[in-house]
Parts: sequence; C-alpha cells; structure tokens
Amino acid sequence: LIRFAKKVIEEESSADTRDRALFDFLEASLRHKSDTVIYEAATAICSLPNVTQRELSPSVTVLQLFLCSPKPCCRFSAVRTLNKGAMAHPL
Repeated sequence: LIRFAKKVIEEESSADTRDRALFDFLEASLRHKSDTVIYEAATAICSLPNVTQRELSPSVTVLQLFLCSPKPCCRFSAVRTLNKGAMAHPL
C-alpha cells in the first residue's frame, strides 16, 4: 500500500497538486509499530520528487532513530537511505 501511494504521488507532476491524503498516509505510516512499514514509508517520502524540507524532516528523523537500532539491518538500511536522501536533497 505504501509503494502504491508513492507511485500515485510520483505520477502527479507538481507538489501543488499532490494528493494530501496519500502523503498524510505515508506520514502516518512512520508511526507504525513494524520496522519494515516505517522504513518503507521513510524511503518512499525520501524518494519523492519535489518534496519540501518540511515534508522530508519526519522521515529523516525516523531514519536517524534507526541508526541507534540494535538490529544491524535497520542500521544499514538507515545509512543507505540517508545517503540517497542527502544526494537527492542537499542543503
């Protein structure tokens, strides 16, 4: 469902016409209890085109929390996604 929402948002060309309900769903998924769902939502938000800093900050915060995870796969995936996000959205 997260990947479907990301695909629909990507098909809409500009940030002004972005479906707010789908983006709100992605942000709500950042507070899910499953690590996989949280990671997928954060990755989807980070890979969206024309995303603002305000929309990007919750997913970056979640990925920073993953860096302290006891699970090595969570730490690795967080570093990988933060690197992709830093390359796509530099300060």
